[in-house]
Amino acid sequence: ILGGYWQILMRRKLVVVMVLALSIAAGYFWLQQQVPIYRATAKVIINYDPPKVLQVKDVIELGSPKEYRGQLAYFETQYKIIKSFEIAEMVLNRENLWNDQHLLGLDQRKDLTPADIQKILEHVHQPSVLADRIQVRPVPNSMMVQIDFDDADPAFAQRLVNAVAEAHRDQ
Repeated sequence: ILGGYWQILMRRKLVVVMVLALSIAAGYFWLQQQVPIYRATAKVIINYDPPKVLQVKDVIELGSPKEYRGQLAYFETQYKIIKSFEIAEMVLNRENLWNDQHLLGLDQRKDLTPADIQKILEHVHQPSVLADRIQVRPVPNSMMVQIDFDDADPAFAQRLVNAVAEAHRDQ
């Protein structure tokens, strides 16, 4: 059975070679049109020891997440805080990114008029756009969390991920 298929392919080898060449060429041209996306990463240590306000040893630590479920809940809460609108607003303020067309992806849209862009800027909730682009992943077997930000501009991605890490530290 396989020998019969091989004979058919050999009789039509010019067609097979042409289809293969066209497929490779189409794939190459498609890849050339793609915009590279860069990922910037920051790692942050999350300390789950609550602050000790008093120096008395007999004071009970309120909200102490010493047991496993408490630790898990604490870390999950910190992940949500990093992706929160409050952190996103802090980053937008610190980096002066309110109405930034690159952050919103409007700089790539050639079909929009300035009036269209202005209308979009008025109606979009910019902190949610930034928060959606932030990725938070725990680093296994550690108290660290990895914050990622993807963008076509590597310097912009690095600037944003560092700003997010600093905003989380300062909040």
